[in-house]
Amino acid sequence: VIGLTNPNIPSWLTPSLWKGMEFKKIPETTSYWVNYINQNEKPHIIVVAMHAGIGVESDPNIEDPALYTASKIKGIDVVFAAHDHKVFNKKVYNGVDSVLVIEAGNRAQNVSHVKITISIENDKVVDKRILGTFVNMSGLPADSDFNQQFRVKYLKVKEFTNKKIGSITKDIYSRDAFAGPSLYIDLIHKIQLETTKADISFASPLNFDVKINKGDLNFQDLMNLYPFENQLYVMKLTGKEIIEYLEFSYSQWVNTMNNSSDKMLMIQKRNNSNQYSFINRTYNFDSASGINYEVDLTKPAGNRINVKSMSNGKNFELNKFYNVALSSYRANGGGEILELGSKLDATEREKRVVKRMSDIRDLLFNYIKIERIIKLSDSHEWSFVPLEFSNE
Repeated sequence: VIGLTNPNIPSWLTPSLWKGMEFKKIPETTSYWVNYINQNEKPHIIVVAMHAGIGVESDPNIEDPALYTASKIKGIDVVFAAHDHKVFNKKVYNGVDSVLVIEAGNRAQNVSHVKITISIENDKVVDKRILGTFVNMSGLPADSDFNQQFRVKYLKVKEFTNKKIGSITKDIYSRDAFAGPSLYIDLIHKIQLETTKADISFASPLNFDVKINKGDLNFQDLMNLYPFENQLYVMKLTGKEIIEYLEFSYSQWVNTMNNSSDKMLMIQKRNNSNQYSFINRTYNFDSASGINYEVDLTKPAGNRINVKSMSNGKNFELNKFYNVALSSYRANGGGEILELGSKLDATEREKRVVKRMSDIRDLLFNYIKIERIIKLSDSHEWSFVPLEFSNE
């Protein structure tokens, strides 16, 4: 059994957390170990368990290379995938044999179960049958010994997460963030700007469908508001790089429209269902605060952003450097917006970082504890135009 973690960790976490570690891509690492194990261990079966997503057979995507690895590397029998929360159970052909790729989704709703039956003659496998299924966890009773062992700590955590830390004056919905400015993203922008004193903030919706009710807030609400362990960074970007950044972000998000009946959002129908999903990852749909701008839905990707001014009314200058607050995930290359949009490679991104702060959720927690009541109002800093085309 070969176990592999996700090599994109340097894009998610600050360098101090992985100092001294080297991250190699999954396909090349798997190839090395499959060859090594075959030569030295002579196994009957090789299983690869990776914290990486399904992806596609033709693309060695750094985060999601399961299908690529299974189809390109000979000698693997089963790949257990993870990370992208998909439910997947199919075989692919690697040129010699079929390889089972299986992933059970997320939140322990299912457990992947693989049954392997082999026949061996003269220490060689002459017949092999591999069947992947899912075991549904709903209704399964919790282990009483496990619960008892962790009960005291569980109750302490529960007490902490349910304790009031402050309140908000309006309901906020994550779904609002896909059709324009939203109180959900405005709250993140507000705290990123006030905490860092930066000129501009970038943030994206990290939950697809969450509602946080007006009134009291607890730490669990912050988990819904900001579910990832990203740190808050400040980088120097020019006005031109900021526009290029936003152009790339919105190119992953909205279509070019000819009339108000066209679909604004880049969505696709799921296989064999009447449900739709976004084509691209919604946590890469960054908007900005600190500037007033429009996104023209009639223009092609790359020509949509029109920045009118800074939010304080001052001129926005293409050649001027601005301090921009954003997550460590984004600053380290996550989503490739800085690389493909602003054209900043890893070396240049590192040079541009001027401040590294603590976890964004911790900053939210401390800010709300101090302010107590967070008064929310629509920022109106940006909009889709023409307004009648914003039909989602």
